[in-house]
Amino acid sequence: MLTRRAFVRSAAALAGGTAAGASRLGGPRQPARAAPLPGNTGEIPGWPRYAQDLLGLGFQYPPGWTPRMLENGLASVTSGRDGITGARALGELLTVKPGTTSAALLFVLAANFAVSLDRFEAAAAVRLASTPDLSALRYTLNSADGPRKGTLVVQVDKGGAAVLAFDAAPAQYAAQISTLTTIIRTFRWYQPGLALRQEVEPNERAFTALVPEGWPAQFQVIRPAIDAGFVARAVDPAGQTLIEAHLPQTPAFALPSQLLREGTWYHMGDRWGIQPYLVLPYLPGKEYIRGFALPQLGPQRADLRLLGWGDRPDLAGLQEAALARRLPRGGADGGEAEYAWTGPGGVRMRGRIVVLTILEGGLWGATTFLRAEAPEPQFNLAVAALTTMSGSLRPNAVWQAAAIKGAAARWRIIIQTQREVFNTYQETLQHRQEVFEKAAEAWDQYIRYTFSGASDFGAYVPFGPDTVLTADGKIVPVVGLGGQSVGNWSDQMQRSGQTPYLVQNW
Repeated sequence: MLTRRAFVRSAAALAGGTAAGASRLGGPRQPARAAPLPGNTGEIPGWPRYAQDLLGLGFQYPPGWTPRMLENGLASVTSGRDGITGARALGELLTVKPGTTSAALLFVLAANFAVSLDRFEAAAAVRLASTPDLSALRYTLNSADGPRKGTLVVQVDKGGAAVLAFDAAPAQYAAQISTLTTIIRTFRWYQPGLALRQEVEPNERAFTALVPEGWPAQFQVIRPAIDAGFVARAVDPAGQTLIEAHLPQTPAFALPSQLLREGTWYHMGDRWGIQPYLVLPYLPGKEYIRGFALPQLGPQRADLRLLGWGDRPDLAGLQEAALARRLPRGGADGGEAEYAWTGPGGVRMRGRIVVLTILEGGLWGATTFLRAEAPEPQFNLAVAALTTMSGSLRPNAVWQAAAIKGAAARWRIIIQTQREVFNTYQETLQHRQEVFEKAAEAWDQYIRYTFSGASDFGAYVPFGPDTVLTADGKIVPVVGLGGQSVGNWSDQMQRSGQTPYLVQNW
């Protein structure tokens, strides 16, 4: 159930990840100062500025539009008030290997989007210029608010690549092109305020991610099912600021049924080393946070309180989620929440959780779970650090190929073993039936009547109070019971404390 998809995560996934620096719950978090955008000589009068100093980026946007910093490291601004829906512009800065061209990078991005975003299709691509090295791609996809039509532009220069995109509903696309292209021209990147280092998962060297310099990190591979998952966690030196990403989070769940009682554990895959499933009704995104995730934190946070929560329909635009929604008993829901509590020494603490839950048939789970916690003054730092870690989390290509191959081999072992077990079970039942048939034939040779009313072979069944039906189809009267019916005689014997028996000469 919920076997992990291959971790195809582009650094500029257009469907966006999860909100961080710009929260839907409390509006975009701007820095205290609205500094001019570095290097922006064509500032647009009347347009607000958005600057994220910790991550080193800034841009301008039309009044009334909503900026968000997405958890995959992608900066976004949309015409919708939720920062998700409506026309949108997006941007991200990548580092690339020497010799990489904009055309090659565009091909890689398109290939990743095709397997990670719902119904992403490249319509046309073109090399716009060689100096600077610039290429563009027209695309379509399904997003939170329906089909979209858009353009992706890639510029490569001196080991860096600016990835800029804009899209809108097909009916609005032409009318929004001028505004969207103006927005992406204002994107600027500069030295981030957050010093980073690259951390490698130590045991299998399965994945890497960026974490703040000086923060101890714990990276591990988990195998709750046939496929592997990732857990990345980092804590500041003071031990108060925490960031973590679970892909997926365990435990997974099974839906209650006549055979599975809510609150129990379903051990379907124990023989294969699959963790048991907790039996629980499906909890969509934000309900999972409130109904399961936060209660798990409660014992250590006596005064934990929910500050706000909401849906994240954009997360359901990922292909994994979209495919689940199309199943007869499928579903996918994203959610986010912020909460607060009082830490040791009376420190006011704040946290944020973003989650994607997916239902596939009778099984479900949180395939993506992201959390950041910190004292209130450091909360923006925690969110920025989580954005960086989540957005930079990449599987090692060699490890991933081996993991996919290993998962396929494990599935073949399970299928073959299940087939052998079934065949053996079927042969055993057949043998048992043959033995019982011989025993029934022997029984009929020596035993004429029965008062039990039935047998394992259905040879005798009750027909009336004083008769039985024999195997040869005859109705035979019961004799030797003093003229009483079978039922009356049995009741009388039981009332007298005796065990009913057959008289010797019957």
